[in-house]
Amino acid sequence: MRIVQQSVLRPHLVMAPPFVLAAKYRPLAERIVTGAGVALTAPSRDRARAIVGWVAANAIHPAAALHPDGTTARADVLPEGETWASFNAVFDKADRLASDNAYWYGLYPAGGVMLERLVGTIAADGTIATDGMLVEVAPGKWRIRDFASFRAVQCTLQCKMAQVLLGAIGIPTLDITTVAHDPMAYYDAEQGRWLYIDPTFGEMLTQGGVDLSSLDLISISLAGDADEIVSSVLPGAEWLAERYFKPANVAAGMSMMVVYVDPQWMGGFQDRRPYRFRGLGPQLVSQPPATVSELMPIIGCGFAGVDVNGATIEVRLVSNWPGHTSYQRSLDRGATWTPCGAVDYLREDVADARYRSVDASGFAGAAAILSRAH
Repeated sequence: MRIVQQSVLRPHLVMAPPFVLAAKYRPLAERIVTGAGVALTAPSRDRARAIVGWVAANAIHPAAALHPDGTTARADVLPEGETWASFNAVFDKADRLASDNAYWYGLYPAGGVMLERLVGTIAADGTIATDGMLVEVAPGKWRIRDFASFRAVQCTLQCKMAQVLLGAIGIPTLDITTVAHDPMAYYDAEQGRWLYIDPTFGEMLTQGGVDLSSLDLISISLAGDADEIVSSVLPGAEWLAERYFKPANVAAGMSMMVVYVDPQWMGGFQDRRPYRFRGLGPQLVSQPPATVSELMPIIGCGFAGVDVNGATIEVRLVSNWPGHTSYQRSLDRGATWTPCGAVDYLREDVADARYRSVDASGFAGAAAILSRAH
């Protein structure tokens, strides 16, 4: 048996915080996911795209470039009788930008509080009061109540709301910054990677059909291959007229990225630790010095030891999954999972064994894999 994949624990590794979220946010997150036509058991990529696409479409950014005066796309999110021209005339103005930012930053970084100001006060059972800036006019369909009470939401603040919803369905996130913009990264448990996602422009980025991380984007830009990067539009955000990533000028725009390994969310972790990446020729460096695996590690299950004792294999497990409570094992390549202990025993002739770390809500990180096929 050979180790194919695992999470690697290091004493100096700075981990994402455990997601101890009130259950009250999960019903809203699940409504958003299913409203996008995505199953609650779907891979984390599909669920993350649904959540972040919803934020892009409903926690509306004030920039007129995203919704030009002449467009009629998704006008149903506006109060009756209003247009994008009338929205832009109110919200994309210096005085309103300043007052809206002051409002939201008065709540920052409490993403849950921000989310409830947007949709309405959320009770313990998930019921949403009718005191929010948005009104749910049909299942999964929201519109602005009125311009007087609405506060437009800029990029950093959109991330905070998205992070709460993602955390409620077991998807960890990290704060990142690039030139004049804050997108974010979510953890894709199936791919074992932290992937770039943007709740302002409603996009993920790919190259050759492969999802990209924030650090991938810098490396590709510095190599002069920015024209190979494609914007993958998130469901619900298709109507947005602008994308952050523009191959014509992104070689400069993506030449810097900051990763915050202590993310701000839910009112905690005020002192973020920034790691700034810049390109020096073909080489990617960070300040302070750190490796990519330290900043954006595989999180989930790992092996403390794998020992063969006669016809038995002893497996000792470790976890760095936030909120870990138990382990599960699969002997059919992940089709079914059963509980197991931190020390597990396999028959010596087992062809493939997979282990995962699970939190109290049943969400799991990346699997650790033993296989004879590799």
